[in-house]
Amino acid sequence: MEPAFPEDRLVSYFQTVLQDRMQGMPIVNPKLSVAAVGFTDYQQDRVGVLITPWFMNLVLLPQGEFQASEQVGTKFTSSFPAGSYEFIVYSMEPEEAYRACSLFSPMELFEDQEAALATAAHVMEGLFKAEGAEPEKSQENEKNLDSHQSEQRFKAILKGTSINPEFDR
Repeated sequence: MEPAFPEDRLVSYFQTVLQDRMQGMPIVNPKLSVAAVGFTDYQQDRVGVLITPWFMNLVLLPQGEFQASEQVGTKFTSSFPAGSYEFIVYSMEPEEAYRACSLFSPMELFEDQEAALATAAHVMEGLFKAEGAEPEKSQENEKNLDSHQSEQRFKAILKGTSINPEFDR
């Protein structure tokens, strides 16, 4: 049976990669699993965060056919309310491409799947906030991080700086 959404194919592909090629690799955080977080329609793509035990990426998945002009390794800039970010084209299969913007690799920073899922949710929340917009308060943010901290965390992730000074080396 064909997965309902393109992110389901992506998760299935990376679960297979984890099982067949990544088991026992030192880069793999055994406390994490493959997950797709917050995927939603945006312009002509689906955008969301892919978590694996060895990386976390912001991902754009085409909703239409694979574009032959999108060769693996090609760089693209995509704009969101929070700003413009560079993505690189990768391939799951010869006929299926996706664009990825690296957020974390390796994933040693994350103590458990819950922490990775919360970070991915903050990234998706921050992605659709206009630059300089006043943060909104929500009950979930009050429990985890306030919205301003979430926005700062998102911007730090995309700039390639650590959100935890302990890990800045």
